[in-house]
Amino acid sequence: MNVRFRGVSRREGVLIHGPAGVGEFSPFAEYDDEESTAWLAAALEAARGYSPELVRGSVHVNCTVPAVDPGRAAKIVNAPHGCRTARVPHRRILVAGALESAGGNGIGSGDPMRWVAQNA
Repeated sequence: MNVRFRGVSRREGVLIHGPAGVGEFSPFAEYDDEESTAWLAAALEAARGYSPELVRGSVHVNCTVPAVDPGRAAKIVNAPHGCRTARVPHRRILVAGALESAGGNGIGSGDPMRWVAQNA
């Protein structure tokens, strides 16, 4: 990881090999067994090839902005990853400054970026 996030600078995970390929299981360390169950189930489904019927052609995801200065936050948001929502899960970043630095623009197309500030 390039920036410390949720108190860690290195993620740990397990690759589960199965008949359909590989599933990846990497819940955060603070997750208890109950919370980690869904992550494990998804990894096993991927490895075994069990997939639900598709109901859409794509799924939008968000980028998470770690506790960095507004200039770096703007670079993360404007990177070519295709996200249209930036999640800011902490108070240590100056969200207004990051919005100003990012120009409020979406990735690549000039569409507005949606910011979600959370207390984590």
